[in-house]
Amino acid sequence: MKMQELTRKREDHIKSCRANNDNSHQIIADMYSDPSHFIYELLQNAEDAEATSVEFLLSPNKLIVKHNGRDFTFEDIDAITSIGNSTKKDEVNKIGKFGAGFKSVFSITSSPQIFSGQYNFEIVDFIIPKELGNSNADKTIFVFPFNHSKRKPENIYELINKKLKKLENEVLLFLKNIKEIIWQTSNENGVYLKEHQTKYQFENIFHEKVYVTSEINNNESNDSEFYLFGSELFLQNKNLTVNIAYKIENNQIIKADSPFLSVFFPTKIQTDLDFLVHAPFKTTPNRETIPFDDEDNVKMKDELAELCLKSLQVLKENGFITPIFLNTLPLKKAYYWKPVYTAINLKLVDFFKTYRILPTTNGEFIDATEAILARGKELINLLQSEDLEKLFSRKHWLSTEITRDNTNDLRTFIISELNIPEKDFEDFAREIQKEFLQEKTDEWLINFYYLLVNQGSLFNKNKGILRYRNIFKLDNDEFAALYDNSDRLNIYLPRKDKSNYKVVKKIFIENELSKAFFEKYNVSYPDRLAELKEFIAPKYSYTHERPFDEFISDLEKIIQAYNSADKGKQDIIDLFKNKFIILTVSGEYQQPDNTYIPTDELKKWFNTVEVNFISEKIYKDNLRPFFEDMGSHSLPKRIEIEPTLNHNDKEKLTNGYHSKYGLREITTKDFNIDGLDFFLKEISNEKSFLLWNILRKHFDAFPNWGGNFFKGIFKWLHHGENTRYFSSFFLNLLNETSWLLNNNNQLVKASEITISELSKSYETDEVFLRAIDELFLFKTDDVKKLEEKGYFIVSKEEKDAFEEWKRQQENQKEKENSEWHPKYKPEEVELVVEKYESDIKREDLSNQINDTLNDDNEDEKDSISKTSKTTKQTTTKSRHSKEIGVWGEEAAFRFLTNKFNSDYEIIWLNENGNVGKGYDFVIKKNNVEEFYYEVKTKTELKPELMEISGTQWEWARTLYDKGIGEKYIICVVLGAGQNEQVKIREIDNPIDKWKKGQLKANPVNFEL
Repeated sequence: MKMQELTRKREDHIKSCRANNDNSHQIIADMYSDPSHFIYELLQNAEDAEATSVEFLLSPNKLIVKHNGRDFTFEDIDAITSIGNSTKKDEVNKIGKFGAGFKSVFSITSSPQIFSGQYNFEIVDFIIPKELGNSNADKTIFVFPFNHSKRKPENIYELINKKLKKLENEVLLFLKNIKEIIWQTSNENGVYLKEHQTKYQFENIFHEKVYVTSEINNNESNDSEFYLFGSELFLQNKNLTVNIAYKIENNQIIKADSPFLSVFFPTKIQTDLDFLVHAPFKTTPNRETIPFDDEDNVKMKDELAELCLKSLQVLKENGFITPIFLNTLPLKKAYYWKPVYTAINLKLVDFFKTYRILPTTNGEFIDATEAILARGKELINLLQSEDLEKLFSRKHWLSTEITRDNTNDLRTFIISELNIPEKDFEDFAREIQKEFLQEKTDEWLINFYYLLVNQGSLFNKNKGILRYRNIFKLDNDEFAALYDNSDRLNIYLPRKDKSNYKVVKKIFIENELSKAFFEKYNVSYPDRLAELKEFIAPKYSYTHERPFDEFISDLEKIIQAYNSADKGKQDIIDLFKNKFIILTVSGEYQQPDNTYIPTDELKKWFNTVEVNFISEKIYKDNLRPFFEDMGSHSLPKRIEIEPTLNHNDKEKLTNGYHSKYGLREITTKDFNIDGLDFFLKEISNEKSFLLWNILRKHFDAFPNWGGNFFKGIFKWLHHGENTRYFSSFFLNLLNETSWLLNNNNQLVKASEITISELSKSYETDEVFLRAIDELFLFKTDDVKKLEEKGYFIVSKEEKDAFEEWKRQQENQKEKENSEWHPKYKPEEVELVVEKYESDIKREDLSNQINDTLNDDNEDEKDSISKTSKTTKQTTTKSRHSKEIGVWGEEAAFRFLTNKFNSDYEIIWLNENGNVGKGYDFVIKKNNVEEFYYEVKTKTELKPELMEISGTQWEWARTLYDKGIGEKYIICVVLGAGQNEQVKIREIDNPIDKWKKGQLKANPVNFEL
C-alpha cells in the first residue's frame, strides 16, 4: 500500500468519526495520567528499533528526538497511525504494543513529524500521515512542535525540561539495547549512561554488574551500581527475559530507591520489595496496571521468584549475604496481597530450610534445621557446636547481627516461619546438668561462673533455676549447689586444712573472673556449724541403729562446736533440737525434748514410770548445761492434754459473752505434769517435799509470772483477741489430793488447812507462798473458826448444784403426774438446726463422803456429795415418753426431708412397723444405706440424760469398729411441743465422741 492510499484511508476514517461524534482518538491521547509519559514511549520505540543511543533536543517551541536504531518501515507507519492494529500487539517481548503508546505525544503537539530512512511524514488529526520533503537524515528523527490546542509552549517546555533532568537511573537498567540518553535544552545539557561488566552464567541465569550514571552540565553526576540478574523463559514461541537488580553501595547491597515494578520502564505498581524487579508482563494499554491472573503473567511472576532464589546463591558466593541484606527480603506475611512479593515469600521458607544461606557467628552459612538464635551474646562464646547439639539438638549459632533492633523482620521470620529456637541464658540454665559440666575444663567453668555474676534471677529464692542446682565444682571434682533446701549457703571457700565441707575448687577462687561470683554471694570459709549442718545433722533426722563410735565422734563435734561458739550457740541448738541425737538408757535415740537428765530428783519422781533418761554412757555432770540448752529436761515436763472446759466454764470465763455473741474460739489448752498421776498414787512425806520443790522450781523457771504455769489458757475473738486463764487439770488434781504436810506432819488436802498450818520444813520464799495461796484452795482463818463450831462449809457452786438437783427432782415428779399436751403440732413449728457442742466438765468424785458431816444428816450429806462439782441427773423416762417420741420423730422427718434432696430415699422404720433396728430412720442413695438416724426427743432445752438402748449403742459401735462411725447420727429434738421454735442437734459418730470425752454417759450399765 502506498503512503497516499494510507493517507486517504485515514482521512476517510476521520470523516466517519466526525460524522458519528467519535472522539476516541483524543481520549486515547489523554489516557496517561502523566503528560510527560510520551518520553518513555519514545524510548520504547527506540529500544524496539534496537537503538543504542537516544538524543532529546529541547527548544522553547519544539522537541527533537533522535535515535540510531533501524529505520521506520511502512508497517511501522501503519501501526502508529492506527488504533489497536499494532504489529506488536501479540508480542509479549515488545513494549510498544497496540499502537496506543505513540498517541501519548499528542499531549504536547497536534502534528508530530517523523524522518526515518525513506519515510518523512507528518501526522495530523491523530492518525493521518502526510508526506514531507526529503530530509536526508542518517538517524530516525522525531519533531514535536508545541502547537497543542490546550497547552502553552512555555508550559510544555517546562514539563519536558523537568522530566529530562530527573529521569530515573533505572530507566536504562532493564533495556537491552539503549546504552545512552543525551538531552539538551536552551541552557543545560545532560546524559544518562549505562555500562556493563562481564556477564556470568550460573545454571540457567546470568548475572553482571551494571553501572548507571547521570550528569548535568558535565559536572553534576549521580552514579548507581546494580547487581543485575536475569533468566529466560519461553512464551509465545519467544525467549523472554525477567530481571532482578540489587542496588550496591560501598560493596554492600542497600535498599533500592524505587519501589515500582518495571515492565522495561517503571510502572505505577508498587512491589514493597527492597530490590528492583522487571518482567515483560502484559499490561493495560496505558501500562499503569497488570492483570496478574493472566496465564503468561503468572508464569513470569513464578519465574521472578525462582530467579530471586538463584540470585541469593550467587550473592552468597560473592560475599553479599549479610543479616542486613537478608532483612530486606520479602519476609512478612502482611504483604501477601502483593503478587510478586507473595510469590517470592512463599518460596523463601523452603529455601531457607534446605539451602545453607543463614550466616553464623563464625562466618559460615547453614540451613534452618541446624540453626539456633541467641538472645544476648553471653552464650555464643560459651557454648560451641558440640554443646548446642547436646543441649538443644542444634549445631550453630546464627549471627549476632540478627536482633530485634537491627533485623527485626529477619528475626521474626526465623522464629515464626522457620521454627528456629531463640535461647537465652535462662533456657541454657534449664538444660544444665552435672553430667554436662563434668566434661568441661576448669577454664570453661571459670568463664561460666563469671557470666553467672550478671544472672541474679537464676539464683532467686524459690524461682531461681540454678539456686539448688549442682553446678559448682568442688575440690574433690564433685559438683554442689549454691544453696541447700533450707536456703542456706551450701558451699564454702577452700581452707588450708582438709575437711568434709563442700569446698569450691581452689582455681576458681584464685581466678579473678570466677572469684567475682563467689564474692557476690558472700561464699565464706567453712566453720564448725557448717560441718554439723552438712555432715552430722542429716544423719540424725530419724531414729535408727548406728555405730556407737560414729555417734560418740559426732556428739563430740557438736559439743566442741557448742563450747567454742560465742554467738552461734542458738544455731547449733536449732539444728539439733528436732534430731534424734540423744542416746537414752534404753539404747534408743530420741529428740532432746523427749529426754530427761538423769538427776537423783528425777529418778525418784519417775521411780515407777519408764522415761527416756539420757544414757550414762554420754552424760556427765559438766555437760548438763549443754543438754539443758539442747532441750533435755531437768524437771518433769508440763504436757498439754485434752481440755476439760465445758460450755458453762466458758460462759464464766467470758462473762456470759460465749452464748450471747457466739464468740469465735481460737484455742483452749489444758495441762498436766508428766508422771504426776503415778507419783500421787503412793504419796509419802519424802515425796511431798520432792513435789513441793519441783513445783517451786517450775514456778521460778516459768517466764513472766510463775503462776501461769499452773493455769490453762482459753483464747477467743470478740473485738480482737481475748485471753483468760483457768485452773489446769494438774492444779485441780493437786487441790483434790492429800499431799501437803501440815504442822503435825500429816498429809492433807489444801482445803483442809490454812496456809499457815503448812509444815515449816518446806523450802520456800514469800513470793512462792503468796502465789500458792492464790492457786490452792487453802482454808481461811474464818472458815476454820466456823468448822470448829460444827458447821459444814460448802462452796457456792456446791450449794447451787444442790438446789438445782432438788428442783429437778420436783419437776420430774410433777411431769410424771401430769398428762402431756403439746401446744404445737410437729408441722406447725419452726425447725432451727444447731451445731452440737460438747459441754462436759470433769466430775469431782472426791467429796462423795465427807466425815465432817454429822451422822444425823446422812440424807443431806449424800445429796451434797452427789451434786458436788457436777450435778448427777436421772435418766428421763416418764409415762409420756412414747407420745413425746412420736412427736419428735415427726419433726425429725420434716428436718430430714428438708436436708436431703430427691436423690436420697428416707425410710421411717417406726412408721412402717419395723422396730428394734437400733435406729429410727435410714437414708439411702442409689439403694445404698448412707446414714442411720436415731431420734431423741426432749420437751426441755437444757441438758438432761437420755436413754440409749443396748441395740442402739451396739449398732453405733459396730459402725465405729468398721471405720464408718460417722454414718450413725443421734438427732436430738429440743423443746418438743412447747415452743414455736424447735431446735435440732445432730451428734454424729457418738462412740468416737464418747471415747474422746465429748459425750457424757451416766450411768453406764455393764453386763457382768
